[in-house]
Amino acid sequence: MNIIVICALAVAVTVIITLMKELKPEFCVIISVAFGAIVLSVLAGPIKKVVDLLFRVAEMTGISHDLLEPMIKIAGISLIAEFASSICMDAGHAAIAGRVETTAKITILALSAPIILDILNKLTSVIR
Repeated sequence: MNIIVICALAVAVTVIITLMKELKPEFCVIISVAFGAIVLSVLAGPIKKVVDLLFRVAEMTGISHDLLEPMIKIAGISLIAEFASSICMDAGHAAIAGRVETTAKITILALSAPIILDILNKLTSVIR
């Protein structure tokens, strides 16, 4: 049900921004940011359900929480960075959008290091 509401709101916001660009272009970014905040607030419940499910699956399979937490953070970083980058692009600031994306990639790479090391340790222990 939420997806229908979000899609309808997205169309309405797009129409409003299109009309506002000629009259008050400075409000377009504010409207876009507000829409992003609404989307994130609507997604808070489903995201919590997914995270809880992942932790239950991790417990059932014996996956360490030390490995699961960075994976969840990586997913969050990619979603938030995508929102921020899109808003910057919509506002005509491609360079800032690029910096957001680069920062997200480097942060994700840093968070991935323990996961990569764990996988390599498991592979080398199997090979030996």
